[in-house]
Amino acid sequence: MSPVCSRTIGLDIRILVLTTTTFAVLLGIGLSVEHLLDNDHYNPGFDEFPLTITLHVVLGALYLGLAAFQLVPRFRERRPEVHRVIGRVGVGFGLVSAATAIAATVLFPFSGRSTIVFIAPFAVTSDVR
Repeated sequence: MSPVCSRTIGLDIRILVLTTTTFAVLLGIGLSVEHLLDNDHYNPGFDEFPLTITLHVVLGALYLGLAAFQLVPRFRERRPEVHRVIGRVGVGFGLVSAATAIAATVLFPFSGRSTIVFIAPFAVTSDVR
């Protein structure tokens, strides 16, 4: 396979991943906002702890949005100082989003406190890397 063809396939895969990720993030944000604005929540924890869920949704969306820039090689090469700042800010957003997810799992009656056993290891390992 020629180098030009190889680069084209790599670019196609990156575009597919970026498009799919963008769609998933926007869909998640839209559904979360719709659910937050609705008065009839299926989970009473949304009404009892609105700050927890709002921080989780907003900071999680910002984390995912900033993470996309971290994966672009041209951006890392041309603007390493901005790449580092975005990385540090993104890690902060990710940690707070993970902490609020764990808090929601513990506090919300719908999920039950026993689910923390299953959720915490995933949250810790996904944000520590």
